[in-house]
Amino acid sequence: SFSLRDTIHSLAAAQAPPEPLGIGFSERGALVVPAAAVSRALGPLEARGLRLIGAKVSRDEADAAPVATLVFEGVGAVRACMRAGLGLGSGCLRLCGTQAEVLELVAARFAPTELLSDADLAPRLHAAHPRRAIAQSERLLDYEMLEAAEPGSPVSAAFCQALRVEGYVHVTAPPDTFEALRRVEELASLWFNQGQQAKEEDCDPAAYGHVDGKFTGYHCGRYREQLEVRVDKRGGVLPEPSSVKDLPAALATALATLEGHGRALLKHIAYDLGVEAGWLHALLDAGDAAAEARAPKQADAQPQLRHALMRLCRYKADVPGVGGSNVQCDDHTDVGFITLDPHASCPGLQVLRRADRAWVNAESDAEPISCAVIAVMVGDTLERVSGGYYEATRHRVLAPDEGERIGMPYLLRGRLDATIDTTSPREAAKKAGRTVHLSTMETTTIKELPALDAAQSIFKNWFKSTQVTDDERNKRT
Repeated sequence: SFSLRDTIHSLAAAQAPPEPLGIGFSERGALVVPAAAVSRALGPLEARGLRLIGAKVSRDEADAAPVATLVFEGVGAVRACMRAGLGLGSGCLRLCGTQAEVLELVAARFAPTELLSDADLAPRLHAAHPRRAIAQSERLLDYEMLEAAEPGSPVSAAFCQALRVEGYVHVTAPPDTFEALRRVEELASLWFNQGQQAKEEDCDPAAYGHVDGKFTGYHCGRYREQLEVRVDKRGGVLPEPSSVKDLPAALATALATLEGHGRALLKHIAYDLGVEAGWLHALLDAGDAAAEARAPKQADAQPQLRHALMRLCRYKADVPGVGGSNVQCDDHTDVGFITLDPHASCPGLQVLRRADRAWVNAESDAEPISCAVIAVMVGDTLERVSGGYYEATRHRVLAPDEGERIGMPYLLRGRLDATIDTTSPREAAKKAGRTVHLSTMETTTIKELPALDAAQSIFKNWFKSTQVTDDERNKRT
């Protein structure tokens, strides 16, 4: 005859206030049990350090025994609740295997004010898109919280620490970004599913190479197809895959949006390095990417491409990978400061884990909702500039189990002619008595970094893999 309300309040009084989701890497887990089994469910979850933030007794049917919906918060809460529920056997009435299922259950059974938790749950429950489950990392940070946060704040430090320690971190895509990325994914799939002749007429594969000193264009390789797209300062994007209506405009919007996100994230990285954000930003393209992308195309002018790019990649389940494996994009690191890689509609992205050098999934197939989460990874340029304080993320992509996978990584790159002179920031840090994490450089340009040599080697290997027969090429369609 215990009081469930008294149990909740006594537990809440004995515990510290929960950390916000965006800072503590915490998540929420939930399970439904008979009211009489509440005490059995609480024990193992309390022992794991999870916080009970909500409980509600209800009857699903008029004559049914009362059931309790329990909500917990903490790192690994989803898996912990799953294990606890399985341990109860028939004493558990419902389990939630993903964060999206938890949010759905909580939204259906609780008002936000009924939860003994931080205020940020309400907007998450009412967000337009559920959050995709993360396969290996608990580090799901709220991008809008990061964008608004001061450099050096707890959420800023959490973001930078995750990048340094693991090489990648997941951030939520704001609703407008989500819509823009989903639109590109949808239209890109239509474009790739055209006949090969239509694609080659639209984006001549013979033009795949350096344009304005930057690699761009379409190519159908042995393991995948890819279309490298950049904002053209004359207006629009290049190449312009116009055979699918609205795709060029959708790409222009996505490219400009992701550049804005990348710049916002660099301010936290700059603080962690011990330099002003403006010092890193000065190594990027000047000008407004959004304004350039929206500008009317100047047909007679020579292409003037921004250095950042989106690489649309189509992977197919029926195409063998490298050496007959299921690896369709071999392990590599990206040239650039950071890569923003939206989660695809099916898993495939793998990251080499630093702790044990094992390949781990960076995506999960638990929730087939693409683009709701973006994986942020460290690029070669950042590793070189920081003297290895940030290590470039080695990753690869596996073939989908069925159908196709559209990858859309965005690489935020610096200007090839940008001179990296770390003298001034190092001296400023020394005078201020703060630590700075920079290589010693004075006249090195980004083009001269060793990472660019590695990139040329990657391209050579890529071209070796592109010698396909007509039959193989036709299988892509």
